[in-house]
Amino acid sequence: MQRIISFSMVCVLLLGCVDRVHAITIFSGADPYKQQADPHPNSDAAATSFKAAINPLSTITFESAPLGYFSSPLTIAPGVTVSIANADTDPRYTGIRNNGTMDYGTLGYSTTPGGSQFLGISPQYNGPDVTVSFNFANPISAFGAYFTGAEANNNGTLTFNFNDGTSQIVNIPKQGEWSGCQFFGFVDTGASISRIVLKESGPFAPLRDIFGMDDITVANGSIIEWKGGHISAPTDWSVPDNWVSNVVASGSGTKVIFGNQNPANNVADMISQGRTIGSIDFASTTSTTIQSSGGFNLTLDNNGSVSTIDVAGSHTISAPVVLNNDATISGTGTLNLSSGITGSHDLEVDIDLTATSIQVDTLTIGSGATVTIQAIPGGPLALRDSLTPVPEPSTLILLGIGAVSMLASWRRRAK
Repeated sequence: MQRIISFSMVCVLLLGCVDRVHAITIFSGADPYKQQADPHPNSDAAATSFKAAINPLSTITFESAPLGYFSSPLTIAPGVTVSIANADTDPRYTGIRNNGTMDYGTLGYSTTPGGSQFLGISPQYNGPDVTVSFNFANPISAFGAYFTGAEANNNGTLTFNFNDGTSQIVNIPKQGEWSGCQFFGFVDTGASISRIVLKESGPFAPLRDIFGMDDITVANGSIIEWKGGHISAPTDWSVPDNWVSNVVASGSGTKVIFGNQNPANNVADMISQGRTIGSIDFASTTSTTIQSSGGFNLTLDNNGSVSTIDVAGSHTISAPVVLNNDATISGTGTLNLSSGITGSHDLEVDIDLTATSIQVDTLTIGSGATVTIQAIPGGPLALRDSLTPVPEPSTLILLGIGAVSMLASWRRRAK
């Protein structure tokens, strides 16, 4: 896939073709002729846009990694390793480097605020193509990084190579003729990627390009949006064509978006099986219902991170909700959890009482968990009498609440 990207501005490109089930969006921005101490406004803007498009995310730096070349896979974050093949093994050029090593800006530098270490990459003179392989125990759907000292006037082309169900090659255009910084990242909606290979291809003569890589950001899990409307099963969660990416939303860490779908297609029904997802974003004022006519659970599991339910507009989850980790409900809309929430994990409800209503018909949280209801601003709150009390030694915390109407068994534990 070849795409031309101008480095005088931040660029966001959507890459795709008719035979693909995933859409790849590119985020790229560059600041030629810039060293570490210089501002990098275009690169930073691209990184900000990239991070805003993914959730949950994690950023990997090299500040705690051992300096020098490494010949075996190096663990750079929990469940993430990197390995290098066919590179120049001189630690001044390849491996974990710091800013004091051969530093004129042309050979790379750290982009971590206050940091000094980064991943250096150098081919051999007249040598083979270099590969830098990133392996993920938990598959990802987005990958981005800062590149420094990658110069267009030196030999070597850069590509990301991975498999998202189809073999993909994404070109990384190099900028400038001296030094510089650029951010390059991609979001592969609905993908599950376990390995990404950065490849620098030769020939590497008479010049070779030595550069740095830092502040790698990945999305742990997919981001998938509902559209509904399949001709024969318009509400069936299990039908790929009911999802924008043509990929069914399922799996821990997956963020599901209910956005600007047609109001006629605003019911997502788990007919044949329950689903496990990471978070939910009700991003549209179009009323949406998540239900299960088959009687299955909707489980929130965000790989150990907090699951979020963001609410705009008026929506209903009538399927039973099960928490596999802590969860937060927030927003400016109305959410009715008519079959309740269960799970031995903390639940936080952040509500703006001027605009928001959260109605939970059954709340059963396991022993030791905490339920926090944060009202902004302080005002009246009514908890339905059909609520199941939180068992001892669990805790209900009410913050910023004025007049409260609630079960007596909860009232005596309110703080």
